[in-house]
Amino acid sequence: MPFLSPPFFKSTLVSGLTTRIFNPGFNVGFGESIIVGLALYAALFFYAWLIDKKPIQFNYWILILLIIFSFSHFHVAWLLWIAPFVVMLAVKKPSLSWPLFLLGIVALSIPLFYQDRSMTISLYRVYSTWFDLLPTPFTAIQKFFDPYNLQSILHSLFVGGALTVSYLIFKKGKSEYNRL
Repeated sequence: MPFLSPPFFKSTLVSGLTTRIFNPGFNVGFGESIIVGLALYAALFFYAWLIDKKPIQFNYWILILLIIFSFSHFHVAWLLWIAPFVVMLAVKKPSLSWPLFLLGIVALSIPLFYQDRSMTISLYRVYSTWFDLLPTPFTAIQKFFDPYNLQSILHSLFVGGALTVSYLIFKKGKSEYNRL
């Protein structure tokens, strides 16, 4: 089976893209840290096990994906994972449509400011090679503002919005979302 081979394991489960989910953390000393995403997953697991006697799986799936995007340096293509859940949530709960739309704009903006040409200008190369002559947004913003600081600001806004939407999903989960 090809998915059990060492190259597959190395390129997917232990690749730099996958393992950076575990990078954000709080240093507790002596080389040890509390991994934020893993701590949130543990809290979510124990909440589902000990407190939520009738868990609504949809709520947990969307929260798991929000945790991944909130606490990792993600590729723009990863947003396709969460898109169906966001659309279903917006249809089932129209009051969350605008907050979800704004979260989507912020989530799309974060990779736009990476110092990676392949995630910005090069995406438009299929239309014209003239796009290769344009500077990346990172380079353009670097002339008057720190792009890493802008990425941090956008990512912080995304985390705050994701946590708020997650709270609203679970707060109303028992009455308004039990049909999801």
